[in-house]
Amino acid sequence: MRGRPHVFLSGESRLRLASELLPLTWQDVQFQRNQLTVQAAFAKAGETRNVPLNGRIRAVLLRLKSKNHSHYIFAKPNGHPYRLMDKLLAKACEDAGLSGAGISLHTLRHTFASQLVMSGADLRTIQILGGWRDLSLVQGYSHLSPEHCQQAIECIVQEFPAKFPPMPETRAIIQLAERRVSM
Repeated sequence: MRGRPHVFLSGESRLRLASELLPLTWQDVQFQRNQLTVQAAFAKAGETRNVPLNGRIRAVLLRLKSKNHSHYIFAKPNGHPYRLMDKLLAKACEDAGLSGAGISLHTLRHTFASQLVMSGADLRTIQILGGWRDLSLVQGYSHLSPEHCQQAIECIVQEFPAKFPPMPETRAIIQLAERRVSM
């Protein structure tokens, strides 16, 4: 998270960075309830929604609060909120060695949905957490890594051990190997 809390929080909180995260004020954060509120005026769906905070988000927000004396969580030195973060995201990508990787602010929402799917969360939960109106949108945002697919297919081996005898050519190889071992 070093130095780029807005990028970290956008990806971790699943909020749309420019429209939902940047306008947040400290009044929108309820540390005692572990949630923040996206006001209807800033939510894409036009409805106020409460967003649960995980431990990492909470820790970053508490650290920001201790250093920030503005009404807004992400404020310029003059106290006004940031409106755009494209240049800051480009700098964060450059610092991380990801220049030219095609990462946009919107990529963070795809990452969020994909990580939740691969961690086993159901699509309806992801829909609620990401603020998507339609379940089919979640499917378009969630992508599975090749490693995840490989792990999933290996689950069959663990859950359902083979109950079939070896193929005839496999049996011949096994018999040959047994003969060589007994010699």
